[in-house]
Amino acid sequence: MNRKYFTPSEDSYIRENYNSLPATRMAAHLRRAKTSVRQRMILLNLKPDPEKTEEWKRLYTFKKGSVSWNKGKKLTSITDAMRGTWFKKGDVPANTLPEHAIALRMDKDGRVYMWLRLGARNLKHVHVCLWEHYHGKVPSGHCVVFRNKDTLDVSIENLELITREENMKRNTIHNYPAPIKKAIRTLSKLKRTIKDKSNGTK
Repeated sequence: MNRKYFTPSEDSYIRENYNSLPATRMAAHLRRAKTSVRQRMILLNLKPDPEKTEEWKRLYTFKKGSVSWNKGKKLTSITDAMRGTWFKKGDVPANTLPEHAIALRMDKDGRVYMWLRLGARNLKHVHVCLWEHYHGKVPSGHCVVFRNKDTLDVSIENLELITREENMKRNTIHNYPAPIKKAIRTLSKLKRTIKDKSNGTK
């Protein structure tokens, strides 16, 4: 880890200045992120006087109607320096897979699938490509699934075509034992509660 711990001298500086300088100024002096300094103040149990906080807000925040110093200016010196790092038209990232290459990707549920690159911005599941090679295009409302539930076993013998309705039934909660059903419902209720609290609803 490249974590940079606060030194005793940095802690001393924060203790001496937390009530006279805003966190932004202290962070600039210490060459650290503002959020790091604020977090360190919390750990050191240092809290500026409310009057000081209000004073800093008046002095260092933009007022309504304020105009930015660089409004209407062309920062040519900056853009010229950056121009050498820009992608040129037609360039591709160094890690771009070649055509027909296979990559492994994990979905939101933690399942890993094999994907085939058919072209620029065109990826397709390997098991679907294999099924269509032997049996033709997958009909609307259907999907290709794995008989043994192993998403990396793309042998044609392990694949079958079922309707999406059947796929939903196979994955429904009612197929699980009672203790697992209860755990799933409890987890769902907990997630809804956390989401409601985060959104400020009761």
